[in-house]
Amino acid sequence: KFIITYDEFKSSKKGDSTNFNIYPYEDMQNMSDIILEHTDYGKIEFNEIINLTNNTEADLDSNVDISDNRIELNSTALPNFDKNATLHFYGLSLTNPRVLRDTVVCIKIKRVCIFCSIKFCRRCYCCIISC
Repeated sequence: KFIITYDEFKSSKKGDSTNFNIYPYEDMQNMSDIILEHTDYGKIEFNEIINLTNNTEADLDSNVDISDNRIELNSTALPNFDKNATLHFYGLSLTNPRVLRDTVVCIKIKRVCIFCSIKFCRRCYCCIISC
């Protein structure tokens, strides 16, 4: 039996988070375009296909943290999610943010882009692709 725990990404702050409940087991073996979002802080858009069913449990609530100035995924607990992704940070309070992977500054960033719309200035974000 496969269990996915993602209550944090089903709340009122879920934004564009993927609703895993609508997919049959077979589809979860080959999922693309998975998104995990907290509308106050940011989101992760996975750029590769993920097989969620390799393990018996995927506890996203305990192993994914999207909070103020932070996006963290425990890839030891969620090895299937150790994929290239686009990270969006909303409302960064940092002027020169650094991306860390396993507590080391990530130097393999392919692209960094910072956007700020005058109309929606509180929603400034930074996208980092393929760390």
